[in-house]
Amino acid sequence: MQRKHLMAVVSIAASNAGYGQGIQMGLSDGFDRVAQNGNGQPIIAPSDQLIAGLVYDGSSSFGARAQDFESQFDPYDLFLIEDFEITTGASLGVFQSAGFGSVDPFMTTDVPVRIFTNDGSGLPGMDTYTGELTLESAAGTGFFDGSVYVADFAGQCLPPGSYFLVWAAKLESQYGASFFRVQAGESTVGGGQANNAWWWNPGGAVFPGIHEPVIVEIGGDQTGVNYLLFGEPANCSNPCANPDCPADLDFDGDADADDFFLFLDLFGADDPCADLDASGTIDSADFFAYLDLFAQGCP
Repeated sequence: MQRKHLMAVVSIAASNAGYGQGIQMGLSDGFDRVAQNGNGQPIIAPSDQLIAGLVYDGSSSFGARAQDFESQFDPYDLFLIEDFEITTGASLGVFQSAGFGSVDPFMTTDVPVRIFTNDGSGLPGMDTYTGELTLESAAGTGFFDGSVYVADFAGQCLPPGSYFLVWAAKLESQYGASFFRVQAGESTVGGGQANNAWWWNPGGAVFPGIHEPVIVEIGGDQTGVNYLLFGEPANCSNPCANPDCPADLDFDGDADADDFFLFLDLFGADDPCADLDASGTIDSADFFAYLDLFAQGCP
């Protein structure tokens, strides 16, 4: 009986939920805002650039349910999976996804978001999957403001590659349901397959097969789910360096004396940013490595 109930509300019209009506989520719409998390603390999202995402354009009023329940209902947890690619490393900031819920938004206590590698072996949670968990959003940073779900990766660095984004809202069953708006089409920014969203039910109580394609109606085609992943380009082997010019430590677009003396300061302070060969030790090898980068200059 519980499974039938969950399946019945997997796709639902937003107009019946009372939240997010008429919301259209653009690249910056709703991003430069002061919002409240579940503890009433203000959160100001930084204005980073869009690293990867599928923008919600308002063309669908349906949402895919994704909810991380309290522990006794773990078998019914539902997570969303979307794939994406980035060609340069990025220091990740805020994650967003337009959605709606059936109760007071402040009942959502977090929006856990995880990033897994996509090595072509299947989806996270499948028996065939051989990839790994790469990053997780900072615990406790997630919230829902009534129209947008938000979480923060707090500057964690993601190297270029192919990935799976996995997320849900943390909301107890007594407080209703959480939905994320479906969005068909190609990724707005970043690679990834179109119309390729999946539900993942690790506990197996909803989908005996564990994974099911996200659809908006029984017998319908698979679709996508909107998300935005913001951040700044970064060299993840050395997050202090400009990915377009590793010798440009002050990010002003060229390699000059300011960068050289900045490296000397980092080197003298045993700052991890001076560990250019990623050996775990700051030594003469790093000094000469920077001399080589400095001599090469910027493209």
